[in-house]
Amino acid sequence: MDAAALHERFQADLVEAKRQDREEKGKLFLNVNIPLGKFLLAPLTLERYLFLEQVKSPFLGFAAKEDFIPTKGDVLTFLWIMSPDFRPCPKAGRWFARRNYFIRWKKYVLEIYELIADLMADEIEVGKKQGPKEPPLNWIAMVVDGAASQYGWSEAQIMNLPIVRVKAYMDAMGQRLSGEANGVTFSPRADKVRNEYLKKFEALNKKQARQKAKKD
Repeated sequence: MDAAALHERFQADLVEAKRQDREEKGKLFLNVNIPLGKFLLAPLTLERYLFLEQVKSPFLGFAAKEDFIPTKGDVLTFLWIMSPDFRPCPKAGRWFARRNYFIRWKKYVLEIYELIADLMADEIEVGKKQGPKEPPLNWIAMVVDGAASQYGWSEAQIMNLPIVRVKAYMDAMGQRLSGEANGVTFSPRADKVRNEYLKKFEALNKKQARQKAKKD
């Protein structure tokens, strides 16, 4: 593949990557349930996150003991807290667990980890470089204070926002308050396409330089 063909392929891939990134950003604001096996899960809100944290769900990573292996109970607890029908009622939780006791729970372990990885991709990416990224002890209060002060929302409204939308709002608020509302925005898929293009372009240049050196 020569430079012209490589650039043409890059432009096509970049257009598609930007389309997918826009679509992904738009999905943040749709209140849709997430299919997981035979279950439908509600969006991960601040409130549901706190319930998972309180039961020390291993699927949050830092919320559990190091090297903690999820059990069937952990899977059923996660599925119940994330259920659209969830309510903080022990009797209802036990009934949910009995009704779903014979699910292939080991299959769900990996699917739940993948779901959490998608929902918290930025935090996980930082964790790869700096170790597990545990939020500050007062992070909920900071989020509620910021959103309530800036937007006038009630505590209940903020606690029932999906975490991915909370992050989007906090990022937008931070940019606006810092005067960078029209600054650089990250586009994960498009950035990946650009990085791959630069690597291939550099490799192509080196290959052409070697071929030219042989001829000379």
